[in-house]
Amino acid sequence: MYERYLRQIVLKDFGFEGQEKLRRASVCIVGLGGLGSIVSLYLAGMGVGRLRIVDKDVVEEVNLHRQILYDMDDLGEFKSYAARDRISRLNPEVDVEALACQIDEDSIEEVISGMDVVLDGLDNFRARRIVNKACLKHGIPYVYASVIETYGSVSVFKPGETACFECVFKGVSDDDIPRCEKVGVLPAAVGVVASIEVAEAIKLILGWGSNLIGRMAFIDVYSLTFHVFDISKNPECPVCGKSMM
Repeated sequence: MYERYLRQIVLKDFGFEGQEKLRRASVCIVGLGGLGSIVSLYLAGMGVGRLRIVDKDVVEEVNLHRQILYDMDDLGEFKSYAARDRISRLNPEVDVEALACQIDEDSIEEVISGMDVVLDGLDNFRARRIVNKACLKHGIPYVYASVIETYGSVSVFKPGETACFECVFKGVSDDDIPRCEKVGVLPAAVGVVASIEVAEAIKLILGWGSNLIGRMAFIDVYSLTFHVFDISKNPECPVCGKSMM
């Protein structure tokens, strides 16, 4: 049962107890593009017991330079279903639930219900705001991540302890941010950001204490710079501020 995980079980402070924590964990990945591809494979490979993977899109050839879950045989298939099949081949011990739905007010309760952690693989602020509000409502940590061009950011929003997504991005709309179809995205940047996102989620599950609770990391692989800064809770936040308590 444990043989495939021995190289992580021998890690300091991990052990069989840590592996059991992963096996009992339920993790939701919203968005199965570049970030979601890598996050899904790492978490499945490490033995997270239950994955709920969510994406409404189908696989296109333009995705394949960075979305490593898929290959040419998956073109035209729903990403969530193709991802489920790939993950099941990688590790049949993982229970994978695939949802081919849009993140909206009608679907979000089904999407995050029963989850211990939600990981961000999204590409728009509208959906992130919906996820943020639902995670706050249910007390679920939300590991935010984004990447564009050669840079990206990661943070952990933990209800009751930290700022939320809206505290940081209030007033920012999807019209204000660049799109990868216009400015591009470097696969190596996706890989770096996704790896940090996975590390933070694993630390939450194992109880190690996330380094990015209440903080945000900004990474640029072009300049090879890494900055971590504190983020403050906004008492007037329309989602988690005093008026909402």
